Formats: sequence, C-alpha cells, structure tokens
Amino acid sequence: IIATEFPKPEDRGKAMSGFMLVSVSGGSLGLFVGGLLTQTLGWHWIFWINVPVGAIALIGVMRYLPAGVKTTQRTPIDLVGAVLVTSAAMIAIYGLVEAGHTSWTAPMVRTSLAVALILGVLFIAVESQRENALLPIRMLRIRSLLVTSIVRGFMVMGLYGVFFLATLDMSGTLKMSPLEVGLDEELRARAEALESRLDEELHRYREGSSPFSFEVFTIEVPE
Repeated sequence: IIATEFPKPEDRGKAMSGFMLVSVSGGSLGLFVGGLLTQTLGWHWIFWINVPVGAIALIGVMRYLPAGVKTTQRTPIDLVGAVLVTSAAMIAIYGLVEAGHTSWTAPMVRTSLAVALILGVLFIAVESQRENALLPIRMLRIRSLLVTSIVRGFMVMGLYGVFFLATLDMSGTLKMSPLEVGLDEELRARAEALESRLDEELHRYREGSSPFSFEVFTIEVPE
C-alpha cells in the first residue's frame, strides 16, 4: 500500500519511516502503560483500557473522517471465511497453549491442532470459490506480495517473541516490577525509532534528495 500510494522515493521513505515509528511507539507505549496499570490497578485493566481508547477512536472517526461515497451496489461480507479463519486461529492457539501445560502427544492437543488444520484447509477451499473472498487466492500468486508477507510474518513473530521472553526474564530472573519492565522496554523502542529515522535519511540520501540530518533521542535509564 505504501509503495502504491507514495510513488516518489522521498515520499515513500517518509511514509515507511512514519509507519515504523508509529508501530514501534505504539508497542512501546503499550508495554509501559501495561506495566503501570498492572502495578497500580491490577492486570485486569490491561483489557479494560481498550474500552475508552476504542470509544475515543470511534468518536474521532465519526467526527473528522469524511463520509464515503455512497454506491448503489454493496459487496456482501464474507462471513463464512471470517468464521472459518477465526475459529482455526483460536483452536490452534488453544492447542499450542495446552501443549505447554501437558505434552504434544496429549489427545486434546492433537485434536485441537487437527481441527485447526481442517478448518484452515476449508478456509482455503471456500475462499477459492467465493467472489467476495476475505482472502482472494489470486493474491497468493503475486510473488513479491507472498515473499514480503512471509518475511514480515517472521519479523513480527521474532519481535513479539523477544518482548515475551524478555519480560519473563526481567520479571522472573531479575525480579523487576511491571513498571520497571515497561520502562526497560522503552529503551528498545527508542532504539528502533532511531533506526526508522536513519532508514528514512539513508533512503533520501541514496536518492540524492537531501543530506543527512539526524534527530537527537534522549534515553533515560531507570535505576
């Protein structure tokens, strides 16, 4: 989407930098706020906090975004595909979680993973036959999209895997409080934000549109 909407190299570099900065900042803010809520109000509030945030976002969308162009023809929603892929993901996650508590050979684990696999196959079969498919199968024939999606998927798995394991290590081994863990994760987010800024400047420098101009990030290390 970014490559299509921003054909100019300098604009594309800014868009990619902004996308990465918002993504990293959101993850960092979530870790910090989650640690603060867990330490002050309780871990249940990491779920309840989404209610006012969602309400504010809904009000902002209704107030500031222009209304879409009305058309006489409305494409029906692919409810069957949505139910299949959601059910497959939920059952697969349940099976993986149970494998950690029991074993990979437990009947419930094998049954859950088998059902998830069957639902995934049914999802692909259904999507290949529907005009309003949730995931058009023809998109999988675009090699660049397929490769970048796979790479992006591994990047996301690695990123959140680091968050999970680092949180366990800091809270279990180092005996840090939830707020201290959130502040420590902020350092990683600052480094990634700096990296996104450098990526933009390197991209612009390579295209010859501007010289380097780096911003200064202040990092506070909690004691």
